[in-house]
Amino acid sequence: MKKLIIIILFLTACSWDSSLYRQQGFQGFDRSVGDLQRISEPVTVELSVTVHIVPDSTSIPCGTAAAGCASGNEIWVIGYRYGDKIVVNQAVLGHELNHLLNFNNRDIQNPDAF
Repeated sequence: MKKLIIIILFLTACSWDSSLYRQQGFQGFDRSVGDLQRISEPVTVELSVTVHIVPDSTSIPCGTAAAGCASGNEIWVIGYRYGDKIVVNQAVLGHELNHLLNFNNRDIQNPDAF
């Protein structure tokens, strides 16, 4: 019985939990900007965006980008299958969205120069 409990604990601890990893990513970002001053007033940036979800980096037209890119008002990101749904890397999508925000409002920091 003791061995069974150890095996169950081991398998549970080693399971892939995307929600946990996503939460850790958000917390990591919060720690990285913890010393920065928050904005004092809301900023609105209106965008009309087309997102291209592609099978691999060879379908991304922005040079040697491995995971995604943004150009004009378009974003390219790699898509993955999860059952019958498509998922994209939220960090990559957010990074590329930050480029579009920066393209449209220079007060928004370029994510590659941060």
